[in-house]
Parts: sequence; structure tokens; C-alpha cells
Amino acid sequence: MVRKVILGMNVVIVAIENQEEIHYAMPVRILYGDALAYQKQMERIQKHHREHKDWKSSSEFLGKFHGEDKLQPVVSIVIYYGEKSWDGARDLYDLLNLEDIPEEMRRFINHYPIHILDVRRFRHTEWFQSDIREVFEFIQCLEDKEKIKEFVEKRKDRLADMEEDACEVMEFVAKTKAISFRELKYRNAKGGIDMCKGLEDWGKELEEIGRQRGQQQGIQQGIQQGLRLTSAALFQYGMTAEEFSKKYQIAIEIVKDWYEEWTKEKIEAFAGS
Repeated sequence: MVRKVILGMNVVIVAIENQEEIHYAMPVRILYGDALAYQKQMERIQKHHREHKDWKSSSEFLGKFHGEDKLQPVVSIVIYYGEKSWDGARDLYDLLNLEDIPEEMRRFINHYPIHILDVRRFRHTEWFQSDIREVFEFIQCLEDKEKIKEFVEKRKDRLADMEEDACEVMEFVAKTKAISFRELKYRNAKGGIDMCKGLEDWGKELEEIGRQRGQQQGIQQGIQQGLRLTSAALFQYGMTAEEFSKKYQIAIEIVKDWYEEWTKEKIEAFAGS
């Protein structure tokens, strides 16, 4: 995402890289993106000079770029909202193999630092005046149901009238399966989105998913327990662990553990008699 920020009579080009996972070569990616942005600006200026043939010296003719020509600054920011703290490189220097490179030579190597905004660990959401404040705070409490409840209660006035683009981000990071915060039923009288209602339904969705997973886990545990008891019976009749694994399509490592248990019990029973 690229935006132009107007500052007085000047413009800064801000490029946003959204990352859910750590990109360990991010400094190179940012460097490449910035270089392309400057290259495009330079090409536009060069095209203008070629069309107008307004160079005043052989140097300007050669590069089609005048001494007074300027490029607009480019700032790239990595918006990282992953669970793990960013442990990747924060400048190009961190990626370089500098073994046996003397310090005298290292001083000539450009670092090209990058700017990372780690959303989950950012502690100054009060700096934001737009819906991005609620987006950041929502991401920060995603893994804790109680914190989400506190967040909704604390921000209910602002959550009741959210912009659609902010809701798109919240919907993406929430990974909802059955609902969309942008549905008509979540629209308020002003045309905005009532995220209080949306988050309430999202919570119900999570509870249903948890219930279904619990049921599925219970079924799987029941099936495995049944196979375990079956293995005990067939062990007595001489079926090998390999034969049992193949017949019932269960990992041989699990079956061998069961057979070791049955063998131990059989030895203890024999010793006791």
C-alpha cells in the first residue's frame, strides 16, 4: 500500500508492507521497493526532459536529469502483527556475511535500516486519532477472551461506528469463517459499522468452533481407546504390532507402545503366578 503524505508544500511517499509472518530478508525487500519508487520518479523526469529537449549541458543531455531536479522522499514501514516478536534483520548489515572483512572495509558498507511497527507490542495507541487505534488494540488482545471483553467495553462508543477499511483489517486478523463484519446487519444508522455487534457474533462463532473441536477430540479419543483395547485382545491371539498397524491404519509407533504395555503386563502376571 502506497500513500502520499502532504507536508506543507512538499510530499512524502509512504509505502506500507503488511506482515503476519517474519520475513527474514525484509531489508532487501524494502531496499528493492524503495529503489523502484525512486527509479519510477527518475524515469518520469527523464521522459519530461526528452519530450521538451530542455537540457542545458552535455551532462544533463547524458542523464536526462538536471542538476536542480529532485525526487520525493520515500519512507517504507513494515506493519508486523504476528504473535512472535520480530527477530529478523532490521537493516541490510544484519544479513551480510562479514567474516574476515576488516573494519576499515566495513565502514564503507551501507546499512539501509528498516522501520518495523510491531503491532502486538506497540504501547502508544493513544497517539492515533483514527480507527487504527481500535484496530491495534483489538490485535493486541486477540489471544485473550477476557481482554477482548474489556476492550469492547472500554471502546464501545468508538466501536459502534467504525470505518469499513478498519473493519476489513479486523476481519482479516480475526480469521472469521462464518461472519463478515461488513454485512448489512452490522451497519448503523450513520452508514458506518457497529463492531460491538460484529465482535459479539464473532465471539459466539469462536465458542461454537471450540465446542465442535471438543466434540471431535472426544470422538477421536474414543476411537483410539477402542483400538487400544482391541490391540490388547489381538495381542493375546498372537497378532503382531505390524499386522495390527496395517489392518487398522494406525501409526506403528503408537501400536508398539501399546504392545510394550501388554508385554509388560503379561510378564508381571506370569511372575505373580
